[in-house]
Amino acid sequence: MRVKIALWGISLLWLWLCISVANEPRASGATYALMGIAPIAALIGWEWLRIKRQDGAKAELLRLLSLPDGQGYVHAKAGSGIAVDPKGKRVALIQGGVGKAYAYADVREWQWVQETAAEIRHSSVSMQLAATGQNIKAAIDASRATGFFVTVRDIDHPVWRVEMTAKADQARWMEIMRQEINESAGAAA
Repeated sequence: MRVKIALWGISLLWLWLCISVANEPRASGATYALMGIAPIAALIGWEWLRIKRQDGAKAELLRLLSLPDGQGYVHAKAGSGIAVDPKGKRVALIQGGVGKAYAYADVREWQWVQETAAEIRHSSVSMQLAATGQNIKAAIDASRATGFFVTVRDIDHPVWRVEMTAKADQARWMEIMRQEINESAGAAA
């Protein structure tokens, strides 16, 4: 999330800079306006593709469980997701365009991990600019290590990562899994 905010901030700053320079008498206004709009257009396109991936992941999860929209529990974000069908006692997972459905008995464990990145700060402007790249990389690495992880009985794909950054969503899914899978196992025994 911080990376997205930083990218939007940089793009808006770039747009402001290009518009400021375009007001100079010797500058070509159309060229600078185009330079300023390009990063904004790229970010809008990126956001549109992210939403399309999320919708595609949700549709695939519902298809794997043969669930109509609005039934069961579904979470999809950034091309990954999890769905639980309480009636069919199955869990569907999707990550990186690959999806599978599992019976409750095949789910071994689940956990959520919340990673935060350390930030490098310097008093000099030049050193802080140099550290910005490292800070962005650390934020991306922390984001990749954050999520809801489900371990299943599957040789080809034993651990699934569902992108889930909000603590409220993580707590909700921990409780869904406890109630559905643990109570189902207790009822079967």
